[in-house]
Amino acid sequence: MSDVTFPYDIPRVVPMAVRRRSALYCDVFTAAYLLMLCGALYALFSQTTTTGWVMAKAGTSSTYTAMWMGLYVVLLFYLRDELINPIRLFAQNRWFGLFLASALLSYVFAPPDSQLVATKLFMFVMTLLFGLHMARHFTVERLLSLFVTLSAFVLVVHWLIYPVQSHFAYDHMERATLLGLRPYGGMFAHKNLAGTFFGLSFLASYGRAMMRPRRGRFLLLAFGHAVALVAAGAASALLCAVIGAMVMTGVVLHARRSKLLPFYVIALVFAVVMVVGLGPSVLLHAVGRDAGMSGRWRVFQVWPDYFGQHPLFGWGYSNFFNGAWNEPAEGLRILTPYHAKFFTFESGYLELLIDFGLIGAGLFFAMMVTGLRNALRFAVRPGVLFASVPLGWLVFIAVMSISDSGLRIHNLVTAALVAWTYFGLRARQRVRPQPVMQTWRPTWTPS
Repeated sequence: MSDVTFPYDIPRVVPMAVRRRSALYCDVFTAAYLLMLCGALYALFSQTTTTGWVMAKAGTSSTYTAMWMGLYVVLLFYLRDELINPIRLFAQNRWFGLFLASALLSYVFAPPDSQLVATKLFMFVMTLLFGLHMARHFTVERLLSLFVTLSAFVLVVHWLIYPVQSHFAYDHMERATLLGLRPYGGMFAHKNLAGTFFGLSFLASYGRAMMRPRRGRFLLLAFGHAVALVAAGAASALLCAVIGAMVMTGVVLHARRSKLLPFYVIALVFAVVMVVGLGPSVLLHAVGRDAGMSGRWRVFQVWPDYFGQHPLFGWGYSNFFNGAWNEPAEGLRILTPYHAKFFTFESGYLELLIDFGLIGAGLFFAMMVTGLRNALRFAVRPGVLFASVPLGWLVFIAVMSISDSGLRIHNLVTAALVAWTYFGLRARQRVRPQPVMQTWRPTWTPS
């Protein structure tokens, strides 16, 4: 009996045109999701509100909500292979699975006051799952090349709309920037959102500029992002971007075994000693802020009183600042003479602890430490164009979360980037040229 190959035994070969088209669709979806997470499209949706061009109302528009719902559906489609077997997903990523279980368990001890609170937890989980999507479907080079392209586009539009957007108040305290001008957020709803985006964009361009091919254009792009970062007036983002760039420079020098590394380390140690000796207020004054961190010390002081009421599992995600008239955060009004309403504790770490307690926040911090380890190992890999950028991004997020609550916001890019580094970083596979072997051929000569 002869061997017969049946049709279902023939491996399916996907045509190259189909693969390229699928990759293009994935790039377009990921670009749209990144722009939404960064807040770069917020001004666009502000036109759809009933009150006109009002930045604060854009998030409540039906178009904005429909955009997010569509992105969630497409994200679940791309993650269908991972989510069809959640047991395997949680077994391979135990910190992530335990964190989700702890987050749901926190609602048992502190039931949510409204359906909106539980919806925000779903959105926060989807933000973390987008990090899984980036880790599964993108290499570091491909993802960061896409991000750098998006950042260049946003930078151009950011300054083109300056005559229209410059009259908005992006800082309610009306503090001047280092340039002596009013803070300018452009397409973003708040100066901190603009500062976060341009800080990440600066680090991505700077990390690419440290590699030799086409270094000049990326240095120019990094300078443009730095100017936009200073113009935004986000002092914490500016300071964290400098710290992230310093860490990236040291890692690159170490990976190249540069002779300048000892001198660079000595300079860093000297700078750290000076800051510790003179006090952190020196850095704050350098970026135009005071030692009181714009009044954050007030909420920092009363935070332990509220945390002590639910120390293990917390108040539940977004349950403390739930927007209701009788929310637990109403007690914070007495901290200011004008009884201002607080929406956050102004620190990502304090927010995670108040929402998820010691157990849930500890699991999330374990995810951050795992991502930091993955980024550090990836940073020393040779031949990768953006090798040091994931580490610089994580340092940027970790330091900024001390005085910024973006780490636990349900639809912000910082949590997605932490999840991306946690789920794993992949480099493009490079095919090594194989040596050409000459085939021996017998020669026949007539006798």
